[in-house]
Amino acid sequence: KSKNGKMVSQIIGNPVSSNIIGYYDKPDRNLGKGAPQCRLTQFNKNHMDKFKRVTPFLQSINRQFKLLMPQEYKKQLARARKTNFLIDKTAFSTVTINHNWRTALHRDSGDFKQGFGNLVVCEKGKYQGGYTGFPQFGVAFDVRQGDFLGMDVHQWHGNTKLKGNPDKFTRMSVVCYLREKMVRCEGLEVEEP
Repeated sequence: KSKNGKMVSQIIGNPVSSNIIGYYDKPDRNLGKGAPQCRLTQFNKNHMDKFKRVTPFLQSINRQFKLLMPQEYKKQLARARKTNFLIDKTAFSTVTINHNWRTALHRDSGDFKQGFGNLVVCEKGKYQGGYTGFPQFGVAFDVRQGDFLGMDVHQWHGNTKLKGNPDKFTRMSVVCYLREKMVRCEGLEVEEP
């Protein structure tokens, strides 16, 4: 139910400082039947100029993926080349950006099943925690500014609590990946805003 007590057909939950940019492999539910299967994210529709300015940063993450995980990169790139819904000169369709947000334990769904999530962190100020952990393996990584973590996001993972004054630090995690169903739009052209 919404705040006014009326039933709604969408999920309502706590506000989250997380969003996606790039391309998405699900129709926009607001457009109803006949909506394109693959599309620009809302951010890209409204802020393509900003997205183009951040593309070189995303391409640098792609270069790290290619250099440090060449076999996994090759598989993902082969799949990515089957669609036009890609971030220019990368093996990625989509980026999730989380701001000062502790993710719950989860496994990603909707990503290319043989693909990898590519995590980098942009930070400012001082904080502790935010380790990216894989409890079933008993490991956690303190990914900080300048680090790169290629990870199988289909395994259980999450972040430890962030500690510090949230008004005095920023931890922005950037996860680049390929959506599984982008291939269903093979041959279709991207509609630019």
